[in-house]
Amino acid sequence: MSARFAGSVGLAAVVAVLAACGGGHGAEAVKPGLYAFDASNHSLKLLLAGKHEREDVSWSSDGKWVASTDIGDFLVDVVRSTGGGLRDLDSVSWSPDGKTVAYSKGERLYVARTDWSRPRLVSGDRESDPLDWSPDGRSLIFGTGRDSSCCWNKIGVARADGTGVHLLGTQPSGRPILWSVYSARSSPNGRQIAVSAGLNSQDDCLCVLNVAHGGVTKLTEDVDSTTPFGWSDDGKGLAFVNEPTIGRSPVYRVGAAGGKPQSLCPQVCHSAVFSKDGSRVAFVSGPANKPSLWVESVDGTGLRRIAADMPAVRIVWSPDGRKLGLTLATPDGKHSSIAVADLGTNKVTRFAEGSDNEDVADLSSDGSMVAFYRAGSDRRPSLWVASTSGGDPVPVMELSSNPELGPCPHVAWSPKAPILAIANEACEPD
Repeated sequence: MSARFAGSVGLAAVVAVLAACGGGHGAEAVKPGLYAFDASNHSLKLLLAGKHEREDVSWSSDGKWVASTDIGDFLVDVVRSTGGGLRDLDSVSWSPDGKTVAYSKGERLYVARTDWSRPRLVSGDRESDPLDWSPDGRSLIFGTGRDSSCCWNKIGVARADGTGVHLLGTQPSGRPILWSVYSARSSPNGRQIAVSAGLNSQDDCLCVLNVAHGGVTKLTEDVDSTTPFGWSDDGKGLAFVNEPTIGRSPVYRVGAAGGKPQSLCPQVCHSAVFSKDGSRVAFVSGPANKPSLWVESVDGTGLRRIAADMPAVRIVWSPDGRKLGLTLATPDGKHSSIAVADLGTNKVTRFAEGSDNEDVADLSSDGSMVAFYRAGSDRRPSLWVASTSGGDPVPVMELSSNPELGPCPHVAWSPKAPILAIANEACEPD
């Protein structure tokens, strides 16, 4: 975890410890860099030596490539999960079916096979980047005309092979109706796209684009560029977290055709997080002295209380949607521990509590493994993995740390194997 990463809700105690210094707590000290840790045999492999802090870590759909953005040059380093084959790109995104990769290089957008063969130009417009894919992998959503790292001036759609390119949300003159597109997410059937964007250069909105005719429907203005949102399974509605603030994250549902947003929370909710596919949301709600963990579908059905007395300040979904990783605050607010909730059985597995501060990082694709950060009594931050069914955690590494700003790691499990990609870097000043 890092001072920046841990800016997440309610982790003040964890941040204070993890920002203290580098060092080890039962874990091996390693040099900064991008690593792969194989949880099946506990082997650690250096993929790229580190010089600068990294912003993220992600995997290709087939588990063969790891991507991470180096803030030294703000290029995306793409490397084989076994090492080698380095490519420097402006941005990259793999289709969910694992057949295609979209990437930008030299401000142009391309698609190719996942072995990088047979590339086809999709857009030669300035600063074009992949934003999302339809769930079936048949179409690519992209942005063009990026003025900065935050947003794009136009949004477009193309077939997975790069053909059939057309822009959405534009006037007959070609002038865009949408301005400053921050993020985009395809509906389950791929016929609509939800975006957080500026509308006619006015306030930011959550809007829906119709892929067939490009029409724009404004759903609400009560959003900003960081608003998380997700689609219902039937594509008839969306849910969004309204103006997330520290310790509070109200969730609302709105129809894809518009209408008044309705609250999804039984009471004030906290720490709300959407599932990986965006169809469900997990949150904490209830009395401050005894909050409960809840899960609900985006369409407003299936509200379930998973467990009582769950002071979760951070929630992470497993990719298969079957488990939740939790960071739990202690009653005194001075420590934190981790737990894993099984949504099929409502069983919550808690890990050892004590003088350590722990924060959940990521769950493996099948939910069988959890990665978490730990800062022990010696105030040295480290990374660990454990089986979500319980058992002794395994140390992975000490975290590189800036004495003033702390560690800034990012981790992600492979979608195909129990392998954890790790960007082990100290925080750099803004």
